[in-house]
Amino acid sequence: MPPNPDRTLIVIPARGGSKRLPRKNLIPLGGKPLIRHSIDTALECKIFGKVLVTTDDPEIAAVSLQAEGVTVDNRPSALAADTTKSIEVMLEICRREEIENAFDAIGMLLPTCPLRNSRDVINGFGMLTDETDSVVSFTEYEYSPLCAIRIEQGDVMKPVYEPSPLFTETRTQDHEPMYKPNGGFYFSWITSLNKLESFYTGRVRSYVMPRSRSIDIDTEEDFALAEWMLRESFGLT
Repeated sequence: MPPNPDRTLIVIPARGGSKRLPRKNLIPLGGKPLIRHSIDTALECKIFGKVLVTTDDPEIAAVSLQAEGVTVDNRPSALAADTTKSIEVMLEICRREEIENAFDAIGMLLPTCPLRNSRDVINGFGMLTDETDSVVSFTEYEYSPLCAIRIEQGDVMKPVYEPSPLFTETRTQDHEPMYKPNGGFYFSWITSLNKLESFYTGRVRSYVMPRSRSIDIDTEEDFALAEWMLRESFGLT
């Protein structure tokens, strides 16, 4: 059966530094800072015991605390470097004694996937059962990654995979569907995450989201696309 919602912790990691799109977690998208989309979705679900924003940035903390029902965790500087991985942040949190005592399950919502909705999160949460270590959201690749190439010296094309579908079947509709993580959500039992140290290890169930709700914001182009999607699909400006 799924975990007790009251004993589930939702974590939204939001570091202050960002190289490709500076201060992206605070840039307005659809009339509110990017991070508020993930916060509001988590709160809208109304099924989690605690919504926790972990950040090293005072401004992000202040914006997060404007939402009633959110707790902010001051992330140590050692876990706020450019090279820090989100799993390192999650493991540090779920290995705290007070967290292990208060919660059975833990989830992560990346602020860079703002178009996922509460129904996606609720449905994914419901897939975490006693027979499952974790649940991760995915979306379909636009084009088969098996067709990837390298461009070597002299602009020479070299397929990454052999045999390459480029030489055998170039019709996109004939390629087997393949999927990638979209940052929508990650759920795991705390005991499983502590043991396996990954959301992708053990018995992992996949929740597939459409590409229209799977935009992963890393660049100005990504942000512009998300703004267009909000305007065209959700009527927001």
